[in-house]
Amino acid sequence: MNETAATQDLLAALVGQAGTLLDAGVNVGRYSWFMARHRRAGVPLYGFDPNADAFALARRNLAGLPDITLLPIGLAAQDEEATLAVPQDATGNPISGLGFVLGGNPPPTGSAIHSITLKSLDGLISDGMVRLVSPVLLKMDIEGYEPAASREWRRFWPATAPGFSLNASLSIYSARGTTGRTCLRRFTRWGISFLPKLGVGSSPFTNRLTAR
Repeated sequence: MNETAATQDLLAALVGQAGTLLDAGVNVGRYSWFMARHRRAGVPLYGFDPNADAFALARRNLAGLPDITLLPIGLAAQDEEATLAVPQDATGNPISGLGFVLGGNPPPTGSAIHSITLKSLDGLISDGMVRLVSPVLLKMDIEGYEPAASREWRRFWPATAPGFSLNASLSIYSARGTTGRTCLRRFTRWGISFLPKLGVGSSPFTNRLTAR
């Protein structure tokens, strides 16, 4: 995590009030680890990430922590199969836990290509794979696809507003066809507040991937 101590204190207080925790874009598990350590006993945490390399590290980093369900899928507006491009270094290793869903565009040079499964959060709730107890805290950091992934969620938003986004780097949305201003209006309409990243903090994690 790159947040200052003051921001981490605020996030810890919010986590401590949650009845359910969701981490969309687990990466290697930094935020999940933080939330797991600051939640109340018995509060479930669900994590999602379609990047197989990052997901494997998240499982290792979070091993032994109770009431955590990790699913190797990405959240999207609807259920579908997709292709993920994962940037690699010169030796063929992933340079970070990041991956980018290809929407008909050619993969970036030097990327590994993986078939992935995307699921709607509404569908996971309907199927009983995710069980929500209010209040729900959602951290969603999926490289600018947040508006597209969440626009069709009909069961989730009304049940959980007001909510919070723990990562508000709005400039990335323009690269995905959605301006920061449009994103702000949409999320505000859904009752979501933004907690921007502030400064640089510390993390207990050490691993071969560079996490966000």
